[in-house]
Amino acid sequence: MNPVQIGVIGVGAFGASHVVGYKSLPYVNLAAVCDANAARAQQVAARYNIPRWYGDYETMLRETALDAVSVCTPEEFHRAPALAALRAGKHVLVEKPIATRLDDAQALIDAARHENVFLMPAHILRFETRYALVRDQIAAGELGSIVSITARRNRPKFLAKTYLRTSGILEASIHDIDIMLWYVGARVKRVRAVERHTNHYPNADATWAILEFENGAVATLENLWLNPDNGGIGTNDAMQVTGTRAIANIDFVNAGLSLWRENGYLAPDISHEPRVRGEMFGALKEELAYFARCVLEQRAPDVVSLDDARHGLEVALAIVESAAQDHKVSLHPVRRRQQGEGSDARVPTVMLHSSSEPKTNFKTLAREAEIVALLSDLVAIESVNPAYQGGARGEGAVAEYVAQYLRAIGIEPEFQSVLPQRANVLGRLRGNGQATLILEAHMDTVSLAPMPDALTPKIRDGKMYGRGACDDKASLAAMLYALKLLREYGGGQHADILLAAVVDEEVAFRGVLALIEAKPHAQGAVVGEPTNLLPVIAHKGVVRFRIRTIGRAVHTARLDEGNNAIYQMTRVIDALREKIEPRLPARALPRLGAPTLCVSTIRGGIQVNMVPDECVIEIDRRIVPGETHAQVLQEIDAVLDALRAQEPTFKIERLAPDLADFALDTPRGASIARTTRAACEIIRGATDFGAVGYGSDASKLSELAHIPSIVLGPGDIAQAHTADEWVEIAQVVQAAEIYAQLACEFVKQ
Repeated sequence: MNPVQIGVIGVGAFGASHVVGYKSLPYVNLAAVCDANAARAQQVAARYNIPRWYGDYETMLRETALDAVSVCTPEEFHRAPALAALRAGKHVLVEKPIATRLDDAQALIDAARHENVFLMPAHILRFETRYALVRDQIAAGELGSIVSITARRNRPKFLAKTYLRTSGILEASIHDIDIMLWYVGARVKRVRAVERHTNHYPNADATWAILEFENGAVATLENLWLNPDNGGIGTNDAMQVTGTRAIANIDFVNAGLSLWRENGYLAPDISHEPRVRGEMFGALKEELAYFARCVLEQRAPDVVSLDDARHGLEVALAIVESAAQDHKVSLHPVRRRQQGEGSDARVPTVMLHSSSEPKTNFKTLAREAEIVALLSDLVAIESVNPAYQGGARGEGAVAEYVAQYLRAIGIEPEFQSVLPQRANVLGRLRGNGQATLILEAHMDTVSLAPMPDALTPKIRDGKMYGRGACDDKASLAAMLYALKLLREYGGGQHADILLAAVVDEEVAFRGVLALIEAKPHAQGAVVGEPTNLLPVIAHKGVVRFRIRTIGRAVHTARLDEGNNAIYQMTRVIDALREKIEPRLPARALPRLGAPTLCVSTIRGGIQVNMVPDECVIEIDRRIVPGETHAQVLQEIDAVLDALRAQEPTFKIERLAPDLADFALDTPRGASIARTTRAACEIIRGATDFGAVGYGSDASKLSELAHIPSIVLGPGDIAQAHTADEWVEIAQVVQAAEIYAQLACEFVKQ
């Protein structure tokens, strides 16, 4: 049997240990090493007789025939080399933690599953004899049910200067978190942590945490970087596991070997990677040997769970957040995934309260903690539009969550098919039958990039951060919660409600169009978008289309025989700017401003020595109320016709619109406008109407379904689609109260 061909990426201190370990395995050929410091890679290769060394991993992956790699780069740099290796079809052993951000961890897990290769997080303690024996005792039932675990991890002070480049929890205590998950066999639901800075390091050198598990077990964790440098003990670690039938103790201080020397006490490493007769033994060698055998035998590694590795990172980040922000952090429950589901499927936890009599004022009735939990769940579920990068899953997981939430509050959901595997979710709440109000919000988001930890909702300074937190899951959460408030306190004395959680708003509006095709009967609609809780009655529409010029391609040495399509297009652009742009300011409307024309993209030419025979531009033309799509296109066509008459050799085509959306112009006196303003004033105080430059589903409901519509939701559009998207939690709470209040006000007029 041929040996496994392995490379090591990152040959600093621990990467060099991987090199030594692999070199001791007879069924492994260490074929190459790589390090960003090429000189170090060369030195390691020369010392250990490794045939190839590289200064960049992409070249190594391309030039060396490898079966697998170890990624031993610094913690925050795991993603790029591991992802490159996985996509190159290599099995990967990645040092702990799997990553320092949850989106990085998920990207690696997804890539491994997509490429059908192994990804093994290197949690070494699962291969350490004492920890493994305790796990066997737990599995055999000798300890009974786990009640508590206490763990201590204390490193010498001098190591802090190097390793506290990241959190000590991520650097060291991730080991204890992983073992706790392994032993308890349940997820952590809540953490509370405190930290202290006794020295001037980037991160705390003392942290304590309490972990509560879903099955009732409790763990305490201590992370210190305060061991005396000359104390002789490099690994001052211990763990006690208390069960209902027995207690297990693991102690690294009294490990069974100590040296009492003239210059002090020393407790050598006899556990992780001791060297005997020049050869490595211990847990690291066992870990590397296990990974290599899995690759050799083509069997998936199962000692270390990818789910545990990701959840362990989630717990570690929660500890860091809790210590830094001085508050408890809850990790919301995740139900077991069914076949075909992503890793983000969640189920809502809902408690309905009851009221002895209907309420007419919903101010202060919303419970912030419940809304935070609801919005956190929604943000944590990926729902990137399939038209965007990373959107393969679409809105399905969020749709399922919305449906389950509706069931939890006593409303049977309806799935309205829109596209394959993409459906709107509808929920109907019966009121007094006098009127029907649509509450509509979209489930899709833009790409997760460039937002770090985009699916990890974080709360800072009264704001929730995460992709979709502002656009549009805050509105969706508020509308769902408004239904809950009406179920609890409305007493049926409100409008009938049709909640519509729709797909595809971010691209082609196909969700709301499917809703309209079903001919909903309603007297008003509120579309949730970030308006800072200002009732918006007017917004711009848009026409997006392409113009193509066609020339004749020849060699650039024979220009007189060709016809340059790019030169034609420059004349087209000049004509549009000279003829149309000056007319637009005169069409400006109060608050909404003037219509606009923007040439947004241009593409032309094939190569530098060829006259381009085609050039295409894309135009975004924002329209204001009073303008129609037909008028806009006629105006464009007139300019192009005039140019063709001036230049008979030009061939210019205006293509059919790629997107045409209406402007919104709801009268201030419309019932939906007046009652929305009244609801806002009850909950927030004096309110005026607003107008915005972006579009929404409201214009389609108004123009095509003839349902008077407004736009209103929590958050600021300036935060949507950004690298640090956030929404003020207080606004989400108020939005829920406004939507519920509106349901009551709507039947009064």
